Amino acid sequence: MNTSARARSGLQGIVVRPLTLAAVISLLLLMAMADAVRADGPDWELLGPGDQVSKLYTPASGAFFAQSGPMLLRSDDAGESWRPVTLPQIDPPNARRQIAVDPTDHQIIFASDRSGLQRSIDGGETWTRVALADGGGKSVQGIAVSPADHARVYALTLGAESMSDVGGILRSDDGGTTWTLARSMSSGPGCAYVFHLFQIHPTDLDRLFRVGGCYRGQPLGEPLEQSKDGGLTWSSTTPRDMGRVEGLVGG
Repeated sequence: MNTSARARSGLQGIVVRPLTLAAVISLLLLMAMADAVRADGPDWELLGPGDQVSKLYTPASGAFFAQSGPMLLRSDDAGESWRPVTLPQIDPPNARRQIAVDPTDHQIIFASDRSGLQRSIDGGETWTRVALADGGGKSVQGIAVSPADHARVYALTLGAESMSDVGGILRSDDGGTTWTLARSMSSGPGCAYVFHLFQIHPTDLDRLFRVGGCYRGQPLGEPLEQSKDGGLTWSSTTPRDMGRVEGLVGG
């Protein structure tokens, strides 16, 4: 038996019925629903402010804040419109600075400058310099305000803005009015500290996270580190080769 004959023989037991109109309509509806499911997703709306936003603050008390470059923008209508917040002067004006908005009180804002740290308790209308503790340096690399108790504030500092081999973890228990040195850091000459993330746990006052450090003579990579004792001791929570962690969400 040749190939065509075997093919005809194999098809003899198969009955092919034409699709009814109802079946065709049902099939088309299913295809349309599948396309709708694929296209359907969260509805996104462009809120502005127009420039690249590196961080968004949404305090529980109201008002949104967006950090864009050296600027801090504020919205009082859930992002419909934005206006700049007056920050302490810094030289040059586009210099990198650290900003933190109290997660429970939008009137309280922290902003770094070349000389240390300033605080506003009126939404940025006025600013007061806070006296940081000695021993950790005055170059602020990170600010963390606890959502569980905004009286607890941490600052990660270095001895200089770049190429510094000394630094510290500073702690305040009165909302940034007074500070103590929780831990000093010293890497020794030839190794400068660099930090990219400094964050506090949303419910645990003593649990901190950071990315950065000094890795002289060690494999390249920046693991996520955590401290469970207010910055006194640190341990890695991710492997070095996983890649840099840019932020944490949840708790």
